[in-house]
Amino acid sequence: MNPQTLEEWQQYVLSLDEAEAYNVAEAAGTVKFSTTLVDEGYSAKDVTAILTMIALRLQELQVAPPRVGKCVVDFRWLASGKVIEGEDELASPDDLTTL
Repeated sequence: MNPQTLEEWQQYVLSLDEAEAYNVAEAAGTVKFSTTLVDEGYSAKDVTAILTMIALRLQELQVAPPRVGKCVVDFRWLASGKVIEGEDELASPDDLTTL
């Protein structure tokens, strides 16, 4: 699947099983992933939303996020519900279905 919108990303992320979620997080945690999304026209807020979807899916599946290799994203922090710059509310696991 090659998601093109945030809604498609949401559907894709929700379809991932434990192993797939880990593998996607490992790839999505790289600088190259974020750079590619920005090059495709996604805003920084959209990239953060996609990464947060992945983080919340890992949390939902009780999968420990990748912490090795080229992964530079702290998925635990994203899933913790910290305020994202420009946002007035905290994220929660329930937001996975509403992003």
